Amino acid sequence: MTTALSTDPAASWAAWSEFNRTDRRFPFEGGLVAWIAAAAAAHPDRPAVCAAGVELTYRELDERAERVAGLLGRSGVEPGSIVAVTGGRTVHPYVGMLAALKAGCGYVPVDAHDPVSRLEFIVRDAEAAAVLAVSDELGLLEWLPDEVAVRVVLDAGGPGDGRWAGVPRPGTVPPDRPAVPYDPDRTCYIIYTSGTTGRPKGVRIGEHSLLNFVHWFVSRHEVLAADRLCQNAPLTFDPSVQQIFPAWVTGACLLPLPADGAQDPFTMLGWLRRERITHLDVVTAHWHHLREAADQEPGLRELPDLRWIIIGGETLHYHHTRHWHRIMRTPALLNNIYGPTEATINATEVVVDPAADSGQIPIGVPLPNYRLYVVDGEGALCAPGVTGELLIAGDGLAQRYQSAAATGAAFTELALPGGGVERVYRSGDLARLVGVPAGGRMLEFQGRVDSQVKIRGFRIELEEVEGAAKSCPQVRDAAVLVRGTPPDQLLCCYVADGDGDPEAVRAHAARLLPAHQVPNLFLRVDGFPLTRNGKLDRAGLSALAEERLGGRTPVGRLPRSPAEKQLADVWASVLGLTHIGADEDFFTLGGTSLLAMTVVKKLRAQGLRVDPSAVFECPTVARLAAHCTAAAR
Repeated sequence: MTTALSTDPAASWAAWSEFNRTDRRFPFEGGLVAWIAAAAAAHPDRPAVCAAGVELTYRELDERAERVAGLLGRSGVEPGSIVAVTGGRTVHPYVGMLAALKAGCGYVPVDAHDPVSRLEFIVRDAEAAAVLAVSDELGLLEWLPDEVAVRVVLDAGGPGDGRWAGVPRPGTVPPDRPAVPYDPDRTCYIIYTSGTTGRPKGVRIGEHSLLNFVHWFVSRHEVLAADRLCQNAPLTFDPSVQQIFPAWVTGACLLPLPADGAQDPFTMLGWLRRERITHLDVVTAHWHHLREAADQEPGLRELPDLRWIIIGGETLHYHHTRHWHRIMRTPALLNNIYGPTEATINATEVVVDPAADSGQIPIGVPLPNYRLYVVDGEGALCAPGVTGELLIAGDGLAQRYQSAAATGAAFTELALPGGGVERVYRSGDLARLVGVPAGGRMLEFQGRVDSQVKIRGFRIELEEVEGAAKSCPQVRDAAVLVRGTPPDQLLCCYVADGDGDPEAVRAHAARLLPAHQVPNLFLRVDGFPLTRNGKLDRAGLSALAEERLGGRTPVGRLPRSPAEKQLADVWASVLGLTHIGADEDFFTLGGTSLLAMTVVKKLRAQGLRVDPSAVFECPTVARLAAHCTAAAR
């Protein structure tokens, strides 16, 4: 499909042409693997990755990855194949990812703890020729289809175990593997995102697109060999790509964030300072919790080594960034970024003015060799200041989805004045081109045209979640709503036959969805309100749900002691509920890791010092009250 531009005044097209002057030449010779190899040769004894108490130097990372790449080749894995990689928070998946690239393959990261149905779909859909895993996860991967004949245990040398091969020991394999030539069109990785069809969508990113992005990231954020980059995104989440490869092409050190830091902003701030982190990439919701933790603990405000914070995923406002700059003792600049997985992680940026203190922060200007347009409902180019759907073009576009149908729906062409066409991705995001006080124009995010939402940085299609709930045998219909500002909870309202217990529906959904997509709350209703056109009235359903939740009867006994009543009141305010039972589970009631941080913040403001880990370990009012009482003694 080709969308023609409207015959608006020439000034409108001139504005977009000026906005999209982004041409920049980067050196691509040799490709990503050669770039990483050059950094390893220049800094062989520098740490490449430090995870779970284990450090790999560049020499060790390169040598281990080379052995795995050789094993893949000897096992019949051809260049151009896809290799699935898992391994949790250890050094091993990094070896696997680099090995796949060295073998001329692309990698697809998977989480062995995801539901089996999702894992099996991804491995089959990506047509993975091999799976690289760690020994602790082999029991979770028993379902692997027989066509995946090449299976490698990354943390075991020697002959392996059953159908799993061990990585050859150093010196046992001659270093005769020929280097794979640079191919700008080869797939470097596939990342799976939430899909409207009820199945995740695999996004294929080519080497040229990845190289273009990494060159921009390194130059913009001045990444040096002495730097230390935090890697806090799951490997299955595409921001991990911009945390890993900018470190490896420069000889910098990559430091995955420990699990306790991911749950606790107070712990994370201390870790950032202790580990001398120079570059932090974080979703907006997590950054807000870091800011609030620093607000409460003045001793955590000093981050002298931090130079850049790359932040994105939700709308950001100047009064928050101004407050951060006012209280923090750090030279770090904030770069507000925007972009979907289909645009190689990010497509726009704006470095935040530390002195600005009011208004919404724009999503900025295109990255080098990207171009963006805003069109109306008829596909006509919008004039500056007019809101429409954001289209993305240029070197950063994904090659395609794994699904041909999904590719045809999202990737199209835009006819340009005077001839020629642009291949574009329809983002589904609303935006407008606005003037800024410093001069020039930037894009401003204005919402979504569909039911996709961003929660804690994760992109979620509500149809996929609804499809999982509807597949439960007792459920006749289901609708998923978002709660909170910014959205932090998914609420699944459903109509059921027979028993239709909420926990049964939750358990069914958890067998089909990754953890971040499982609704936080399940609410059974008698029926859904409809509009005059017979469609679901989401506003009416939301009002009905809030009325039901506000008047809910708590399960079990009520809080009795002053400590229990204090905790119950805080939980109720955070969860948007009226009454909390003393033995009800925080997370079953709709709690999330970020809401647990909010609970901690409110309790500390009341003089009760609680760590976020305590909420996870003691998820009921009664248990947390007992924990706090014991700690006070």
